[in-house]
Order: sequence, then structure tokens, then C-alpha cells
Amino acid sequence: SPTPTLVTYTLSTVVKPLFAATPHPRLHLATARVLARPADTQDTYHHQPWKDCPGLEEVLRWCILNTQSPTYEQIWPLILPPTMTFLDDYEVPYKVLGVRLISDMLTCAPPELLLRTGVDALLFTSLTNALNHLRDPSTPELIRAVVPTTLQLIDLTTPSPFNRLSTLLSSSILGTVILTGVPHPTLVAASHVLPPVISALGVGAARFLKGIVPVVEKTGQAQVNINEPLALHLGALHVVNVLIDTCPSRIARWSTTITDGLARCWVGCVDAVSTDTAPARLEVLRGRLQEVAMELATACPRVVRVSNQSEYRPLIFLPYSTCQNEFTQLLEFDQTLFDGLVGSICTTQCDDPTLGVVAMNNSGNATSEIVS
Repeated sequence: SPTPTLVTYTLSTVVKPLFAATPHPRLHLATARVLARPADTQDTYHHQPWKDCPGLEEVLRWCILNTQSPTYEQIWPLILPPTMTFLDDYEVPYKVLGVRLISDMLTCAPPELLLRTGVDALLFTSLTNALNHLRDPSTPELIRAVVPTTLQLIDLTTPSPFNRLSTLLSSSILGTVILTGVPHPTLVAASHVLPPVISALGVGAARFLKGIVPVVEKTGQAQVNINEPLALHLGALHVVNVLIDTCPSRIARWSTTITDGLARCWVGCVDAVSTDTAPARLEVLRGRLQEVAMELATACPRVVRVSNQSEYRPLIFLPYSTCQNEFTQLLEFDQTLFDGLVGSICTTQCDDPTLGVVAMNNSGNATSEIVS
């Protein structure tokens, strides 16, 4: 394997001169420690000779991956500034390269070095700020790279991660990416990175249900076009599934909103085809809708039970208020339409036999039968 001497020589004679004209304003040149205030330098983006060297990021990656943890501190002032320059560049493709370099660095550099030099906070700020670049063709790729790398950083350097995870979810993903009317591919990328953040928060994600559920429901209601990939719908359903698994005790108050979204997406699937033969991708979407409905019924059994008093507001598309809960309302509204979505769930015996099961009588109305 390459010796530390060779790595140091490569960094000092090949890499460092290319970045000398535009030093990173937040790092001390000699120690690579984070400065309390940005250095008074010329415009960092005015002259960037390193961009005239294609493949330079691979040289940096080679140095990062071929440096052993005990010797990282010796090359820290040589390897961190150019990596941060990639990450903080104003062009998104270079940011993507920088994020990947940071991810490689996090697998090799000792966490205590990041903490002692203050680089962990600088990295977190730079990574989350990268999600502000939303109008570039490379933005979806950037989102898919930034969020896992940020989670990697938090896991390595943050003993109590709730605050940083909350910032990543609420300010960066929800507040910046999802709520700013970004293009479709960017929303798809956001739906793919939300689940691991929610899982990392655990039950703490319940704090953000008010911000997540309505947005995901609206996303899942996008028009179903059988001639286009359904990645956005499937991504939204995956987010809902993770929310149900992560916050089962708090999901009941959102059961109506979730059911409404499932029902509208199901109707979109029905309206998308005029023949008995549906494309395979549509069958996949229908299957996921059924699975999420089953997950919701398991976490919140009240959606399939008949009660004497309605505990939730009725589904917004129903013209009347009933005493039944959400899945029952769907079947009463149109049994033929929604039987494929929730019919089998509503005819399954409840875990508590004293609460009865919901069955359909000959007229299509829901009845409650006590099981002895």
C-alpha cells in the first residue's frame, strides 16, 4: 500500500499548489482548524485553477483512502482544505464531488480529530447549506449524497444527535427542499432520503408529524400517469410506512389524513387505466397502497372499527358525517371502488373480539358483529 510519505508528497506538491490562490476562508492554513471568523481573503471563486485539472477529486480520494487513522493528523492541513473547497463550491456538480470526498474521509479520519479541530460543526453547516441549491440539474444527485453523509457525520461525532437531526429534517429537508416548489426529480430524491432521517430520530420524529404528513399526503396525490415512472408516489408511501413503524403511538391522530391520501391515490390508479390489464408499475403501486393501508390498520385499529361516536373528522370528500371510522367510510362511500384497497382489512376480525368486526351486508353498508 502507499506509504505516508508518498501520500504527503502527492498532497503537498500536486494538490496544494492548485488551491493556493483560493484558500478556504474558514480554515487556518497551517493547522486546518476552524477559524472563529472567516479570513479576509480575495473572492474565493474569482480564480480557481484546480477546476482546470479533471480527475483531481480522484487524486484526493486516493490520498484520503490510503491514509491510516493514526497518521491523519499529520496530513490534516493538506487534505482538509481542498476537500472543503470542493464541498463549498458554488457549482453543484463540484459540491456533489465534495460530499463524496467527505463521506470517504468520515470512514477513515478519527472522530476525535474532527471534534478537536471544530471541523464537525463546519461540516454539518456546509452539508446542510448545500441543500439550498435546488434549481440545478444535479440537485437530486446532491440530495441523495448530502443526507446520508450528514447522517454519517452525526453518527460519528454527536453523542446526543436529536438537535442536529431535527435541524436536518425540519430546516433543510422540509423547510428548504420540500416546501419551496421544487421540480419533480428533486421531490423524488427528497422522498428517498426522508425515511433514514425519520428512522434515526426514532419516536422523536413524532414532533414533526404535523410538518411531514400533510406534505407527503399531497405528494402522493400527484396525478398517476401510467406512461411515466411512479417513483414519487412510491417514495411518499415509503415515508408513510416508516412514519407508522416509527411513531405508532402518535399516528392515530393522523389516520384520517393518511387514509384520505391513500384513497385519492387509489382512485388515481383506477382512473389511469381504461382496460382490465394494468401496467406492471401500476400493480406495484396498488400493492404498496394495500400494504400501507394494512400497516395503518395494525397501528391504528380504530380505522376499521364501527364506533357509536366519531372520534375523528370524516374524510373530506365524503358528503356527510358518519359514526364509522375511516376505512368503513370508504366502503360506504363506494364499496366497488375501494374494496380492493381496504375491503379485506375491514372483514378481518379485530384483535379484541368485544369490539366486533366490520362486515358488509348485502346492501353494501357496514355492520358491526360481535364475535363470541
